[in-house]
Amino acid sequence: MTVGENIQEMRREMGITIEELARRVGSDRFHIREIEARGDHITVFELRFFARALHTTSMKLIGFEDLGKYNIQTITIGKDKTE
Repeated sequence: MTVGENIQEMRREMGITIEELARRVGSDRFHIREIEARGDHITVFELRFFARALHTTSMKLIGFEDLGKYNIQTITIGKDKTE
């Protein structure tokens, strides 16, 4: 599933309208519809707002429900300090 499909599924499970989700994340219903339909046009910054509004985590929205099975210990973003 795409991020947008996960957002839509969780929104529906919670009984939240597109308009209510838009209000919670500080957006408009057209942007929410686009994200739910296309799923891959969402920033990491926006993802945090969606996770809060849907009472979940960003990792669950992108499809990593159980980090333990991926054996991820740290995630480094940015330049490698050895360069």
